[in-house]
Parts: sequence; C-alpha cells; structure tokens
Amino acid sequence: MRKQYQQHIRSSWRKRRILHGKIKLAFITDHHITRDENNEPIDNPNADGATRSNKYFYTGHQKHSKVIEELNQNEEFNYIFTLGDMIDGDHFPTDSDGFLEGFEPEDYKGWNDIETDNKELVIGNHDYDGVGDGQQAYDDLANKYGHGDYEELGGSKFNQTFVIEDEDISVRIICLDVNYVDTTDYEHGYPTEQGCLPPKTISWLEDVFENNDEDLVLVLTHYGIVRDGNFYPDDRDEFLGIVEVAKQNNSNLIVYNLFGHNHGTTSVTNFDNYAPTIYGRRIPTLIDFETGQYAIVTIEKNNISKMNVKEVEWESPE
Repeated sequence: MRKQYQQHIRSSWRKRRILHGKIKLAFITDHHITRDENNEPIDNPNADGATRSNKYFYTGHQKHSKVIEELNQNEEFNYIFTLGDMIDGDHFPTDSDGFLEGFEPEDYKGWNDIETDNKELVIGNHDYDGVGDGQQAYDDLANKYGHGDYEELGGSKFNQTFVIEDEDISVRIICLDVNYVDTTDYEHGYPTEQGCLPPKTISWLEDVFENNDEDLVLVLTHYGIVRDGNFYPDDRDEFLGIVEVAKQNNSNLIVYNLFGHNHGTTSVTNFDNYAPTIYGRRIPTLIDFETGQYAIVTIEKNNISKMNVKEVEWESPE
C-alpha cells in the first residue's frame, strides 16, 4: 500500500535521461476509446457513430497508440498523466481493454504499453459509463484500472498525492476523483451532473494542504474546478477556501488546476482570472478532430515555465 504523504518520485528512470534543474510532465485527456454497435473499433470516418460533435471516434484507437509510441521514444518525461475519459460509453460499447492493452490485429498500443511505472490516471465522468452506477461500479472501475489495492483516501481510491522532485525542484501532485461520491454524506447524490468534492474529499484535501511542504502544487481533475458550469459552486468554494488558507500559511505557494473534459479547443486554455488563489489550465483533448493534442508541462524554479501542445494526426488506414 502506498504511503501517500511520504512518497517521492525521482526523475532517474532506468533507461531514461535525467533533466537536471527541470521537471517535465506529459498530460493526455479525453481519449474516448470506444467501439461500434458490433463491438469493433471504429476506424471508418463514414461509419455510423464515427463522429459526434467534435469527437472523432474513428481516430481514437490510432491516436491513442501514437501518443504512447511517442512517449516511449521521448526520454525527457518525469511523469505521464491522463486526465480522464479514457473510454466513452454514451452510445456504443466502451473499450477499456483497448485503452489498457491496445487492440489487435492493428497492433495499436495501450496504456499498459507505456514503458515506465511513472504514470497515473485521473478518472473522468465517461469512465463510469461502462460499469454502471453505485458502489459496485466504483469497485469494478478501481480494479479495472489497477487501483483495487490502493488505499481509499477522501472517499476514493483514485484520490492520491505524491511529490515529484529533481535536484532542488519539487512539485506536489494531487489527483482528484471528482465524479464518485458516497450518497450517504453528499447532498447532490450520485451520479453527479457536475464535478464534485464530497465532505470526505474536502476533509482529506484540508489534511493534504496542511501537511504540504512544497511551494508548487498541481491539482489534477477531469472537470475543471475553476470553470463555471463544470463544478458544483459550493464544492468549488470549499476548495478555494482550503487553498486560500494554505496560501496564508505559505506566501510562496502556487497552485494550478489542470483539467480536461471540455472539447473543441486545440490549445491550452488559460483560466487565471477565475479565482485569485489558483491558476487554471484546460488541456486540449486527444479525441477532437482528426488531429488531436496532448500537453507537455515544464517546471523550473518551482513554477511552470512552459506549456506546449503536441499534435497527434490520424492517418487513413487505406
């Protein structure tokens, strides 16, 4: 079982180059891996269900595989994250196996093919589509994505916190499940229609920030805490109150909320003006359009120095 407060992830990966003086992170979001009604991967742009709004489902398996191949070839990343909606089960069968293991005979790569243990996932609303509602669905999801044996923190096995460091640079990571709630102690019930932070999670976050020694904190969520229409306002206000107290106790503290969920953009979107205590960054999605995106975040001198977007192009198999 992981020691959530003491765990430090160092950058000296086996077979990977150390970036002295900087930390580099990769963020992918909204893969939306799915199959058609015949349980086959959608790879034909003219097939039923191939697109819906900005989501180009027929590009999903291939772009997901391409990103993993790129990450395996890049020696610079200290850690790799996905910010949720790995699968999509609104209309067709989900493909959680395809997300994790890849798919034959095309030999598409899956999440488990990433050649490092320094990777973590944040759960999204569509990830619950394939498993149903309630406690059993949550348990099934935790087991499916390798979190079955994790300690339950703040009401979810998908809540985690750890520190990544390289020489004199360090960053605290907080991964938040803002989708699942215990209906016995939360007024909005389940399933929620927006991002949420039930009482157990709020209590855990208070403890995390109270015990935090890092000047830089990245809060990773699927729904953006700092975006109107995505999050229950009372839960958001509770979170911002926790950050405000933490900043009063540490004037050097810098907090970012990095999130996905929203579609239709091809660049990192800035939400700095939303709340004075936290910076917001929306990561562009992998599934949108024939050319998807993922983000590369560089940290220097205990702050984010760069956020670049990498394009991933779909190529017709014909």
